Amino acid sequence: MLKIFKKKRSESQTAMREMAGSFELQSFPSLVMEVLSDLRDPNESLGKIADKLERDPGMTVKILRTVNAAAFGMSREVTNLHTAVSMTGHVRLETILLAHAVKGALPFAKAPNFSMKQFWMTASQRACLARGVARKLHPTSQVESFTAGLLQDMAVPVLIRHRNEVYAQILVAMQDRSQWLHVLESDHFSFDHTDLGGQMARDWKLPEYLIDAIDCHHDEENSRVVLLPGIQIASLLRHDTDLDSLEPVFEMAQQDFDLDRKIMSQIVSDSLVEAEEFAKQIG
Repeated sequence: MLKIFKKKRSESQTAMREMAGSFELQSFPSLVMEVLSDLRDPNESLGKIADKLERDPGMTVKILRTVNAAAFGMSREVTNLHTAVSMTGHVRLETILLAHAVKGALPFAKAPNFSMKQFWMTASQRACLARGVARKLHPTSQVESFTAGLLQDMAVPVLIRHRNEVYAQILVAMQDRSQWLHVLESDHFSFDHTDLGGQMARDWKLPEYLIDAIDCHHDEENSRVVLLPGIQIASLLRHDTDLDSLEPVFEMAQQDFDLDRKIMSQIVSDSLVEAEEFAKQIG
């Protein structure tokens, strides 16, 4: 199997802090931060959370649109925010809020061989693939796997925006499929998008499982964190999802988790279809 994991470099934190000092990370809207805090409070009712969300008409529309996407599997169209919040529950509502909050907070980035539209399509594909694997291997963690897959690479637009010329070289090198993004980034910066993404997740006070999933999804040296199979497999999904680029996905699924090629082919196929619809809703 192609070796794609990395060993963290000791100097990565210093280099990352130096780069982070050159830009200001946008905060989440105060209402979103408040609701995310409420969602982690077992004593806070979904009804009160829906009342708060109704103060933001724009977010209300986004939630309803996302909940009604085919990827969320609702049996009927939901037109009322209170109903939508009740039907999604705490964890899925957190996923929706985080998706829109992160999308709003990330800078617009443009470079050769990169577009924000394709970035969110690939993120949606990873999310749906992580959930598809979870559905098969660890059903109770489907939503957490989806969120982790969606946000794994959220630092990439930040790096492109603030290190554009260097990153353009990385993207050209990425056309050689023997090269992996995080390895190229480490060669250029001494840190990579997982290091920066993990720090962003901490700054935004995201749940610990998300911080780990973002920070460690290419780090086999970290004995503290064991990521769920869906999250591990989804991290191997490249932006060009043809048969050749999917080979590491099939290899890990078979060798590490005993999912044969036929089963994984169906999971991948279903995930790509679901991702098309989800990407439209968050786009």
